[in-house]
Amino acid sequence: MTTLEVVGNGVFPGNLFYGAVLFFDGVAVHPQVAVYNQNGTLGGFKVQAAGTAIMGGSNGGWFFDVAPGKSVYVASDGTKVEVLSL
Repeated sequence: MTTLEVVGNGVFPGNLFYGAVLFFDGVAVHPQVAVYNQNGTLGGFKVQAAGTAIMGGSNGGWFFDVAPGKSVYVASDGTKVEVLSL
């Protein structure tokens, strides 16, 4: 198992929230995972609700995209990627 820790706690007065949008397997549109947290606070990420308009920004993808509503992705080979500490 490989663990990647994503920490976001920047204080940028103009931004109320920050997040992580994850794409896997060469996909450039419709991310497989999208989470967010309130800016300037500590604590776990929250799952971005399915269908919510988000900024995707994958190379070759759409700038604005749609959240999938989940924090887990399982690749075709069975590899599981999960955002913990929600």
